[in-house]
Amino acid sequence: MKNKISIIGVLLLSLLGVSYANYSVLDEKGNIISDCSNLEIERDNQDRFSRAVFSGCRSKQVFSYTGDFRYIEK
Repeated sequence: MKNKISIIGVLLLSLLGVSYANYSVLDEKGNIISDCSNLEIERDNQDRFSRAVFSGCRSKQVFSYTGDFRYIEK
C-alpha cells in the first residue's frame, strides 16, 4: 500500500511540473568538480544575470560564479 501511495505521489508531482534536477559543476577543462542539487540564478535590478550559486553539493562546498561558468543539468 505504501508503494502505491509513493508512486501516485511521484506521478502527481511530475504532473504538476515539479522536477528534481542535479547539476554537475565543471572546471575550465570540462571535468566535473562536484555534483550539486541546487542552482540559484541571481539577477540585478535590470533582470540581467548577476550571479549563479550552486549549493547542496556532495563536496559540502558552495560554488558561486559571477562570470563565465560551466555546468551539466542531469
